[in-house]
Amino acid sequence: MKNSMTLQIGDILDSAYRLNQNSVWAFDNFKVNEGQQKELIFRSNVAEKLTDDCMREIIHHHSVDVMDREVKRWIKDIPENGWILDVGGCCAWHWRNLHLDRPDLNVIVVDMVEANFQQALKLCGGQINRNIHLVVGDATALKIRSESIDGYWSVQCLQHIPDLDKALFEATRVLKNNGKFKTYDLNYRKSEKFLFRLLGKERVYGKIVQTENIFIRRSSREVDGIFRKYFSTLNIGYSEFLFKPRCGLKYGVRSIRGLADSMLTNIKILAFLARQHSIAARKNQ
Repeated sequence: MKNSMTLQIGDILDSAYRLNQNSVWAFDNFKVNEGQQKELIFRSNVAEKLTDDCMREIIHHHSVDVMDREVKRWIKDIPENGWILDVGGCCAWHWRNLHLDRPDLNVIVVDMVEANFQQALKLCGGQINRNIHLVVGDATALKIRSESIDGYWSVQCLQHIPDLDKALFEATRVLKNNGKFKTYDLNYRKSEKFLFRLLGKERVYGKIVQTENIFIRRSSREVDGIFRKYFSTLNIGYSEFLFKPRCGLKYGVRSIRGLADSMLTNIKILAFLARQHSIAARKNQ
């Protein structure tokens, strides 16, 4: 079996994939799982209308400063020349600085919305098809070779997949033994639920919410229990304490508030204030 030193993208992807002229790996007759078909249509429409720099849109939904620091921490002990799988990676914004931090690594960005990758081409430019590979796919049916991935990374994606078991089965299947797993989802907070109730928006806030187009599953002990079926040890973390876009509390990239927020990450005594809940684990541990 080839190791990370010699693996190429063609060794990892299913033979059904072809590299298209738009620099995206895809296969004929792609169809997303039944639970996300409406979401695919909705997100595709949004992505096709986005013509500006995608980072201007990202800062309305994620703390870039917090997540940039999280990426740097997480990739430190990925093996040399290792392969990372980013599930639901959108425009690949987490990896725009990969060539500076870990140029030896390769990242496969899987997303069901092919239109998102047009922004990735602008953002990551020369890294595409060198050490960042854009792949159309479904988290519940990955066309990726078993035990070929050193690290599985996902940010606010698994929370939108109704059949979490299928996604986690696929995650553990593609991970090598002792491979790293990290996912971030929205943190369920009773204080925020109370705020939404006061605003008359309680129907859009809960542990599980189904809107017209999107399914959302926020963190809870019940959800952690599903993860424990696949990983024996979970390291729970919290982040984005100062980033509250629904309340108008946002900040740009490399801001003082963003730096402060990144330094608060994983202070568990403040968990009730955290917007994000994360789970870190290793396969077979």
